[in-house]
Amino acid sequence: MAQAGNQPSSATRRTTTTTADRPPVDEHGPQGEQGPSGERGERGAHGEPGPRGEQGLRGEQGPTGKPGPPGPAGPQGLPGPQGQQGWAPEPGSHSQQVTNWVKPATSTTASGLELGLAMMFTPVQICAAMFDNMIKTQQQTWSA
Repeated sequence: MAQAGNQPSSATRRTTTTTADRPPVDEHGPQGEQGPSGERGERGAHGEPGPRGEQGLRGEQGPTGKPGPPGPAGPQGLPGPQGQQGWAPEPGSHSQQVTNWVKPATSTTASGLELGLAMMFTPVQICAAMFDNMIKTQQQTWSA
């Protein structure tokens, strides 16, 4: 049993003694032995849950997953713009022009002067033949 703050317990209070027989107020007697433990009581009612805690720190990112299956094919795109009209030579005339440029090989060897002149005039002949073909094609286009 608990007693009030400064009041002495009823066992230490003496009514017939004088102040000289009493020990000083602050002194206590020797401490006694501990008594036997009491019986365990019934278990109390279960308490209510406490408040929810704060959000924890974000964890580390896990490994990359496997790629998923390919998606369905998209819609067909719009057709592109039409290209320019091409140009083709008349059939048969081209092969004859090429054969005119090429001369059959002869068994005689050509001199250095002849080779030099041939190398100088062959590109001119090719350019003239192309120019002639372009004029003929233009005339055919305008007459159609």
